[in-house]
Amino acid sequence: MNSLLFLTLLFLGKVLHAQPNCVEAGACQSQLLRVEVSNSLFQNSGEGFLPVLRNLAESPTLGSLLQGPRNIPPIAFPHNRQICQDEKQQGNPDFRNVDCQQNGLCQSGNLLPSVRERICFHLPCPIFEGTLLTGKCQSQAQIYTTNVSFPSPVTIDQIRLTPTKVEFASNSARLCFEINELAVSASVSLGLDTNRTALPDRAIGVSGIHTRIPSPRKVCLSANVDLTRPNPVSGFTITTQDNGPFITDEMITQAAGNVTLSGLSGYPPAQLDRVKGEILPVMIQPLRESIESGVKTSLAKVFETEINKLASANTGRSSGLVSMNGMMNEIGLGNQRFKEQVDRLECTSLAAARRPIPADHACRQIPNYADQINSPILGLNQQWDFKALLAEGQRLNVTSEGLKQRLIGMKELFRANFDPNDRPEDHSQFAEEGRRRWSEYNEESIRKYVDPVIEKISQNQLQTHLPNFVEFQDLQLGRFGRDVGVSVPEICSDTQPSPHARRAIANCPVQTYVDLNEMNKLFEKMWQEGSFCQTGRGAFAASPQRYADSGKPQGSGCAFEVNNVSCFINSPPRILWDARTRKYKTSLALKECFYPGSLAEIGKFGGDLNVDLSFQPKVCSGGDFCIDRPTTSVRLRPGSGRFGLQHEPGNNWDQTILNTINSSVTNAIGRSLRIPLTGGIRSLTSVPLEAEGRVDAGPGYFGACLRPAAVRGQ
Repeated sequence: MNSLLFLTLLFLGKVLHAQPNCVEAGACQSQLLRVEVSNSLFQNSGEGFLPVLRNLAESPTLGSLLQGPRNIPPIAFPHNRQICQDEKQQGNPDFRNVDCQQNGLCQSGNLLPSVRERICFHLPCPIFEGTLLTGKCQSQAQIYTTNVSFPSPVTIDQIRLTPTKVEFASNSARLCFEINELAVSASVSLGLDTNRTALPDRAIGVSGIHTRIPSPRKVCLSANVDLTRPNPVSGFTITTQDNGPFITDEMITQAAGNVTLSGLSGYPPAQLDRVKGEILPVMIQPLRESIESGVKTSLAKVFETEINKLASANTGRSSGLVSMNGMMNEIGLGNQRFKEQVDRLECTSLAAARRPIPADHACRQIPNYADQINSPILGLNQQWDFKALLAEGQRLNVTSEGLKQRLIGMKELFRANFDPNDRPEDHSQFAEEGRRRWSEYNEESIRKYVDPVIEKISQNQLQTHLPNFVEFQDLQLGRFGRDVGVSVPEICSDTQPSPHARRAIANCPVQTYVDLNEMNKLFEKMWQEGSFCQTGRGAFAASPQRYADSGKPQGSGCAFEVNNVSCFINSPPRILWDARTRKYKTSLALKECFYPGSLAEIGKFGGDLNVDLSFQPKVCSGGDFCIDRPTTSVRLRPGSGRFGLQHEPGNNWDQTILNTINSSVTNAIGRSLRIPLTGGIRSLTSVPLEAEGRVDAGPGYFGACLRPAAVRGQ
């Protein structure tokens, strides 16, 4: 399968979930979203796969995927490759036909006894006789190990890694990382070859191993990736960049003091501690190699699974279901408003951690904020932004899984915050104590401000009544290339294909089309259930009508607020096509708008407004449909005006107020009426697609031409 095809799969969701009893798969023929990938792009797999690998390596959630227990199958006991290689180079004839890189070499029945003694781990047999099994060794002088098993899962308790290099060429992938933190727990059982003895034990067990790397390790993961094969990943290996051990002898020595030994029947329990002190030093190297093999296997399984998800062919799947949260990340006034706050916090946190702010960071586009970017005291605003994040997160209808995952991934950035008075070169006891307290302060900020917001988003997601899944329709080879469609069966009523299914943009590498009729149904559902709104849901309701002391209306409904102007959205937005102007348009019936006014309540107003927006389509934010240069008309519904809007129509003061609020309302609605062609799920999957520039606009549809994002050097 070609890389651009699985880019499309990524674009629609990272994992396809087969969900019984949710909806009837295939019931909806019309497509909310259709994506087609040109056959002309199937010739160059690396063009799309390299950025996908980079996105995987840089994913903020990669660490959480790697952490946790892994069941590792038994492995052949590792031999001493270095001694084997040295003997071959020195011309030892016994090693002439020995393949030193062969796994399980010590289990080979053809291995010469002289070779086995040199490279295979063994212990003097009398060690196992102890005081209770004297003579059980019979004629055997040495006991060789046979295999390594892991009675309990190898667990990566903690891991923190930074990508340093990602390469993909000639079907070979290479990902390199610096592992900054690694804590591992394991239990190991070493199989023993006691067949020619009368010893009862067949293995030595070492349990309760807990260790962590004392300093960063640089490792690389390599694999062969053939996108045309059903199982595209093979030959997966993990190596250290300095060719040294991944798990060091020092790490095992550090952990040895608290381990428990089993399988030594030759000793009474009172003597086991003494025996442990004699045996464990001899077993340091095989234990290290065994645990290293287990950790490498654990890491390899995760990376192999993730890369297979990206590259595997799914042509045998007729349909599947994708989480709605991933699809709708960018739609909704609450998500939009909260995203801006997350952008602000990330910006000030980068400054607080003394890191550069990228030139394309979204915070640079926030009105009246860009001028602060180069301020030397920008990082001091982090605490204000933490507090604002908590306040907005608790108040707004935030349901975006992408924003939640972004906050989870940003925790490491928050932990990197520096004390402004810190001098890294100062290693005094006073300075170290200050750094410890500052670290505790950062953890407290996460616990106090960030974790409650993450929990609130999870609660909002559980409480929303939006369709839980969208249908991922058949993957087909069509007239254009590969064709993938997405529908929402719970709100879809059409059993016939979309009337726009045959539209196409000429010579376009990746094209995507939205059925606006289906999108309008989704908008209505989101408005009813509140996920489109900053706060509340549905039509305005207040009986009897009440007002706060400030004059602000009290009631429930789908609401938003921007620049102190608050309104209820009394009916769902709909995107329609105006054949006369050849533009899209939408009308909003805003109920009980209110502005508290400035000093001495100058400019205070209230009333019901009708807003008409007419706009050209645009592709923005890496591929989303959005509004470009809207023409806006704001009209007061006669008889609804309060305060400054009680004047007769045509009054200059009346028109001045309407002109003033025009930009605020347009800004709030215009920024949120967007369709996630790619950017809507970018925060979950980092799809490497970008707008090519051409669009296809018309009644009931919107199409855009995309291309693989440019590969930027590292």
